[in-house]
Amino acid sequence: MAGLAPGRTRSPEVRKLAEDIEKAQDPEIETMSGWLTSWGEEVPAEGAMDYSMHGDMEGMMSAEEMDKPRPSRPTVPTPPPRSWPGTSSPRRPPRSAG
Repeated sequence: MAGLAPGRTRSPEVRKLAEDIEKAQDPEIETMSGWLTSWGEEVPAEGAMDYSMHGDMEGMMSAEEMDKPRPSRPTVPTPPPRSWPGTSSPRRPPRSAG
């Protein structure tokens, strides 16, 4: 799933998260592939996951839904910081000592 992010988002945060997930999963995948090999089992090709066992689990997307392009959501501009009354600073003015 993390491998889908670079082609589906422009968000640097999501791209970084996907990269971190892949970096964390790579050693795990290598370990599990080693186990399968040592047990005489076939190691699936990269990206050859079979999600059919998910069946009709509520909330799970089908392969067709995953491949279907979605319209991007509009971006919401960040509002400018508000200034405190009587100042031009977005920070609260210091309290007087009195």
